[in-house]
Amino acid sequence: MLDELGIGVTAYGVLSRGLLSGSKPTGPRDYRAWLPRFQGDNLAANLAVAETLHALAAEKGATASQLAIAWVLSRGPRIVPLVGARTRAQLQESLGALDLHLTA
Repeated sequence: MLDELGIGVTAYGVLSRGLLSGSKPTGPRDYRAWLPRFQGDNLAANLAVAETLHALAAEKGATASQLAIAWVLSRGPRIVPLVGARTRAQLQESLGALDLHLTA
């Protein structure tokens, strides 16, 4: 449908505010501490899903972040993941997704 309409999509929050990369809120001043995905039962459920993603990534010799980014990239050329990086190391890790090939 995107192709038919000539529409592109910027996929925002691919790493779920750090949840998929293993980053956690650092305290009450970290705005993520107020997000429902990082609280109580939601956090426990989300970490279980993230653990599965980490295991799948390990089977491919990749990180969970790389697998998440690669999956979004695999959805088609009109969908572009928006990924933030605060450090060069994070950027390098994210760019590793470009070398990850997924099967159907």
